[in-house]
Amino acid sequence: MEDRPKEGPGPASEIRLATESDLQDISDLINLTYSGYSGKRGWTSEVDLISGQKVTPKSIENNKCIIIKKNGKLVGSVFSEPRFESDCLYIFGLTVRPEWQNKKIGSDLLFAAEIAARIEKLSKTEVTVLSPRKELLDWYKRRGYKDYGVRMPVPENIGIPKVKDLEFVVLTKDLNCAT
Repeated sequence: MEDRPKEGPGPASEIRLATESDLQDISDLINLTYSGYSGKRGWTSEVDLISGQKVTPKSIENNKCIIIKKNGKLVGSVFSEPRFESDCLYIFGLTVRPEWQNKKIGSDLLFAAEIAARIEKLSKTEVTVLSPRKELLDWYKRRGYKDYGVRMPVPENIGIPKVKDLEFVVLTKDLNCAT
């Protein structure tokens, strides 16, 4: 069994931007966590909502990604995409290995992405969450994200919906008034 920290990534961790050599591990982690059997152990599983592979190394190769490794093993990742026209950093694919969840790694990754938004001089961040995922919506709300009623369809490239009328809830955080 792995040595698991009580809080945060811990001193033997590495937080950095992903490189091309990380893409397969990131793809495997995302598919395992959201779509795989072991993802059912974690509270981020979407197995009952969407079927199929979520990403491939090729589908994520052009995205900026922050990763956390613990003792050389990938335990979490988050993607971001600046949308300068709307003064926003879109944050997506926040993933933490199921056995490492509830250790503040997700919070650390989200915070790192928000710092990236500030570095880019963007005034807000945005995330999307599948509408039935109340616990995840609440998790983002506790971190300052607000639901302004914006909804969007689930793109075809992230799997096949198993639930009728499945949609994304768009949550936004204003970084200018965030503490």
